[in-house]
Amino acid sequence: MKTNVLRLSLFVAIVAGVLSFSFRPTAPKAIEYMHINVLESVISGGTGRSRIMVTDASGNSVETINIKNYYSLTGVNFNNIKKNDKALIILLNKYAKEGWKVKSVSGNGQGIYVTKYLLVKE
Repeated sequence: MKTNVLRLSLFVAIVAGVLSFSFRPTAPKAIEYMHINVLESVISGGTGRSRIMVTDASGNSVETINIKNYYSLTGVNFNNIKKNDKALIILLNKYAKEGWKVKSVSGNGQGIYVTKYLLVKE
């Protein structure tokens, strides 16, 4: 009889311990943000300064990539646009492999096109 009471008490203690850990509130996950600016110049003749600039979660500029201007002396340069797109996709894929996800994208254009990518990682 004592053995059964002891076993039952031990079983109840184990179940209570498991249940007490199951319902503990979890701490909120830390979220980090990273910012990517893509500045694409539409000034003809290659006089603009097109860049991709990356700011890390600490607010430090960590990467600057020179990209091509939209226009050459003869007008819109679609080859430059393809090269710029490739550089951006390679960069975004690199950060995706590190766990970053694009949270939002915004942009505007008046002589220079600015596209801002906000990335997040939990």
